Amino acid sequence: DSSFVHYALHADYDFAGRVFPTIELNGYTPLEDGNRTTGLGVNGLDLVNLGSNDWRTVVSIAPGVRVKLHDHVDFGTAFELPLTDAEDLMHWRVLTDFVVHL
Repeated sequence: DSSFVHYALHADYDFAGRVFPTIELNGYTPLEDGNRTTGLGVNGLDLVNLGSNDWRTVVSIAPGVRVKLHDHVDFGTAFELPLTDAEDLMHWRVLTDFVVHL
């Protein structure tokens, strides 16, 4: 398997106490190449580790929104796109979550 570091910068704004526009900048930088696959040019980012020996840093942006549905329930979604020429497996993706605070 290859080794990489994932880093993120997140910003949001409380709009009217229930709606939170968000934006994230994410990066994936290889630290140590794998030796399982060669010449593939992708590694799988945070989905799967293909053990590639020739992948490059991928940086993406993810604008989105989080909505407070109830005092203890949040829903969020974002649309993530790569900013670098290196995309790995990510051409685009939609992220969602549903959080219940106990």
